[in-house]
Amino acid sequence: MSEKLSIKIALMVFLLTTIHPAEAQKKVSGKVSNKAIESYNRGIELAAAGRFEEAIEAYRQAIKLKPDFAEAHNNLGNAYEKMGDHEAAIESYRQAIRANAVYPEAHYNLGVALLSLKRVEEAAESFSAAIRLRPAFAEAHYNAGVAYAGLSRYKEAAESYARAIQLKPVYTEAYLGLGDALLRVNRPADAVEAYRNAVALKADLAEAHYGTGLACAHLGRYAEAVEAMSRAVQLKPGMIEAHINLGASYFALGKYRESAEAYRQAIRIDQNRAESHFNLGRAFEAASEHTEAIEAYRKAIQIRADFWEAYNAMGIACAQAGRHEEAGEAFKRATEIKPDFAEAFNNLGVTCSTLKRYEQAAAAFAQATRIKPDYVEAHFNLGLTESRLERHKESVECFRQAARLKPDFAEAHYNAGVELGIQSLWQEAVEAYLQAVRIKSNYIDARYNLALVYRNLGNKEAAMEQCEAIKALDAEIAKKLAELIQK
Repeated sequence: MSEKLSIKIALMVFLLTTIHPAEAQKKVSGKVSNKAIESYNRGIELAAAGRFEEAIEAYRQAIKLKPDFAEAHNNLGNAYEKMGDHEAAIESYRQAIRANAVYPEAHYNLGVALLSLKRVEEAAESFSAAIRLRPAFAEAHYNAGVAYAGLSRYKEAAESYARAIQLKPVYTEAYLGLGDALLRVNRPADAVEAYRNAVALKADLAEAHYGTGLACAHLGRYAEAVEAMSRAVQLKPGMIEAHINLGASYFALGKYRESAEAYRQAIRIDQNRAESHFNLGRAFEAASEHTEAIEAYRKAIQIRADFWEAYNAMGIACAQAGRHEEAGEAFKRATEIKPDFAEAFNNLGVTCSTLKRYEQAAAAFAQATRIKPDYVEAHFNLGLTESRLERHKESVECFRQAARLKPDFAEAHYNAGVELGIQSLWQEAVEAYLQAVRIKSNYIDARYNLALVYRNLGNKEAAMEQCEAIKALDAEIAKKLAELIQK
């Protein structure tokens, strides 16, 4: 069978985007008309009391009295944000900027509202504008990081988070975002440090423990990954990705039953995620619980009918359970869904061969080699099948191709020698067997057959040399071989 599919660590980034609008401006006085000031200050009081609809009316009144009242436009935007009306908030912030282009809070808040609507590129520009006006604006640097991460510009995101931390060393969310960004740019060791800093500031932050686990898993430190992810699911039992990656980390440690339990927990949270059932099947299969693995794969397929990896994995489990007819059907379905799936064709060939359906096996192996010309195992398996069909010339070519692709493949050279011997091509058989024993000096079968070919060629001295080499490996076999040579 082909190599089993591995369970990948899912990189699921959690960002605590506490992107609240900048604080409302303090009450103002002075050049603004008294009535506009009164309405504005009344709006602040109403907003502080959570009475946002009334606050909106107060800010509107202030703006009616003084249309270029930048602070009133900004706080009106904040009130709209609190009400969830992002479009209205955006327009208010833009009005604030028109009234006062060097108003960093308005640029920042505009970015917040744009980010809420997933207008990420525009948001990044707004945060950049806020930073130009106020370079020490920690929250703007943090949210610029959020925007850059949303644009998959992770290096810039990491730089923004790092700057936010420089300005505000106790910025938990920034450490968490920094860890996420560092993971994305393949700096897991630095990510661990960032996540642990977040944990130091907020010990019950499940996302930081989860991120620590992910980063440790990327470093191959699976025991630490298990510890961190276990803490994450204790703090936040519904965090499905933490359960999934806990299962993957247990799997990497060879703790398959614990892995299965983690995947079961993920399934309890969401029964309709096909990948969780698939990974549960992988854990059962690794624990040699083939019947349970097959059932898990079936559930994955019920959820996602085109899940070709699950069909292939189910085929492997069925084959290991001795259910070869079912295995063949599963592999066939995998190839129908994904016609370029060379490994499934190879597995189908192995199953057909087990069922002694050699023509079908040969067709499957041949298709695997057409899809993947450098597929050594498929060429080798095709050679074995051609031999069973007594197509010895074709068999030799298959074994030779396997050896060309993998020159140190002793078994390919050996089997080529067998097929050449069947055709009485003795000298070519000698070369094939010699190559096999050069690669694998303790290859008794190759030395044994080489000795018999030398005998057939009338070279008893060379035959006895091989017999002596075998004697050091297995004296009983060498004794029987010597008797054959001397006949």
